[in-house]
Amino acid sequence: MSADGGGAQPAVAWWYDLELDPVDGEVRGIPVGEFDPGWAAASGLGEEELALHVAPAGLAALRDAGLYFVTSQDLDLDGVVEDVFVGTYEAQDGGRGRFLAISRGGRLLRHFVQSGSAGFSALLPVQGGVRWYKCLECGEYELLRWTGGSYVLE
Repeated sequence: MSADGGGAQPAVAWWYDLELDPVDGEVRGIPVGEFDPGWAAASGLGEEELALHVAPAGLAALRDAGLYFVTSQDLDLDGVVEDVFVGTYEAQDGGRGRFLAISRGGRLLRHFVQSGSAGFSALLPVQGGVRWYKCLECGEYELLRWTGGSYVLE
C-alpha cells in the first residue's frame, strides 16, 4: 500500500473488459436476420477488429495460445468441411452478446448465443470438436461437437 492509503489497482485482462460494437448487417455473407430475426446487427470477430482495441502483445498472446476466430473442420464426418466462427450481436431491444456459428457453403447450419457482453471469444479446434473460449487464461470452455444427429454445445 502506498503512503496515502491507496494501492496499485490490479491489472485486468483485456478480454474481460473488451466490449465491441456489432455493426454489420451480415456476417460471413449470412444476413443477420438468418441468425435471429430479433437481431439488429452482428459482427464477426477477427484480428483486424481486435487490433483497434488490443495492444500488439495481447494479439501475440492470442496467437501463442493457438486460438482462432474462424476454423474449418468436418465436424459431422460427412466429407464436407463446415466453417465455425465467432462474433458479437446486438438485438433490436438493445440486448447484446456473443455467438458461435456453424455454416457450410455460406448457409447457416446452427448457432449458439451467450447473452451479456458483446466481447471476446475464440476457437480452438480439437479432435472431435471445437472449443469455444471467452477467456485466454481461464481454461474454461464449451465444446462444440456433432452428436450424430445435431451440433451441440457442452
